[in-house]
Amino acid sequence: MSRAAGPYATVYLDVSHETEDAEHALRLRWQELRSALEAQDADLSTLAALEDAVLGGPRVVGRAGRVLVAGSGEVLLDRVLAEPPDPPSASWASVPDLLPMLLDLPEPMTAVVVRVDKNGGEILLADPSDPGTGPEAVEDVTSARHPLHKVRGGGWKHLKMQHTVENTWRSNVSELAERVDRHVSEAGARLVVLAGETQSRKLLLDNLGERAARYAVEIEHSGAPSGAGDEELAAAVDRAARDASSRERYAEL
Repeated sequence: MSRAAGPYATVYLDVSHETEDAEHALRLRWQELRSALEAQDADLSTLAALEDAVLGGPRVVGRAGRVLVAGSGEVLLDRVLAEPPDPPSASWASVPDLLPMLLDLPEPMTAVVVRVDKNGGEILLADPSDPGTGPEAVEDVTSARHPLHKVRGGGWKHLKMQHTVENTWRSNVSELAERVDRHVSEAGARLVVLAGETQSRKLLLDNLGERAARYAVEIEHSGAPSGAGDEELAAAVDRAARDASSRERYAEL
């Protein structure tokens, strides 16, 4: 941004693309912000550069925001935000208004991610502050104990089998919890994301140590092994990290 001496136009815009009329809605939102800049005496060349970038740029899929900074007829910064700005804004000032963008950026935060089911689970590490990477598997904790599935039937043998299955499940999840505690401690993680089967998530949470449990959040995700639904999982971890960062910021206020 040192290429332009200022003043600068800073625009925070909702660029969500979730409905059939998303394109029309985007134009209306931009026109409202353009009018706000015109009222602040922004120059026409800068307004034209912003309009070309907003209406002519690539479209996102789903919910998103966008921040643009322009001056002297040139767009100097154009960045997509994970969430739409609340509220949208447009300012014309001697310095760019970058604080909302900086607050939106995820802080460096190592996350331990766990896919869990009755057989055990998979442990992954993630750095949500690095958008170029997703969760990476570091340990597979799958039990070879049997049986792992309840069977139909009746009588004493059936009841004994049910108890055996229950005990095996609890043992598998308990072993997984111990490994998760170790990874949380070694990585200095401030976020533990639990995905997978609902009952197993609850049991895992109950078995985690104090530190891991304090940072644990549950997400609704299939818990499929690595390679299946990784983009969905990465997006869920990113949202959880942003929520965790927001909680930490508010706690410091």
